[in-house]
Amino acid sequence: MRTKEFLGRRAVVTGGAQGIGAAVAQRLLDGGARVVVAARQKTPGTPGEATFVDGDMVSPDGVEATAGQALEVLGGCDILVNAGVVEARPEDDSIDVGFLSAVRMTAALMPALRRSGSAAIVNVSSAGLDASTGPEAALNTYTRSLAEELAPQGIKVTLVESTQASSEVAELVAMVASDRSP
Repeated sequence: MRTKEFLGRRAVVTGGAQGIGAAVAQRLLDGGARVVVAARQKTPGTPGEATFVDGDMVSPDGVEATAGQALEVLGGCDILVNAGVVEARPEDDSIDVGFLSAVRMTAALMPALRRSGSAAIVNVSSAGLDASTGPEAALNTYTRSLAEELAPQGIKVTLVESTQASSEVAELVAMVASDRSP
């Protein structure tokens, strides 16, 4: 039986309607967190106990609206997991999908994360630390820079590679968000 290490914590998981994002959302729920799942559409894999927010993670206005809805539901944010955009449309630019969506959501929730007192931001990367080009490399560089900037404020920022099974990624995210060492 899992402990309730996230009891009283509020989490936003982007791309949480299916796959890795859904596994992460479910793991946080199992740990006692209140969770908002932000995605374009709810799927059968969307955790039922999570509050679903229909949101466009690609456009700046969509991210702002989604963040506003999440904060309205949760009253704050302690954990942000940028698990990606699940359903990219043909017209979506890869830099918006793989990088700017995480940057925009982090910026939109930053005031709430700063007020948290024990915040964690986890960016999920499909290429991991070895990415050398494109949106994944940008996400990795951004995550490292953000970690350095926010560490003095007590905000943990980490990159988790999504090349493992969804349940393993979810457990890594839980370790990071709960102060356990991976």
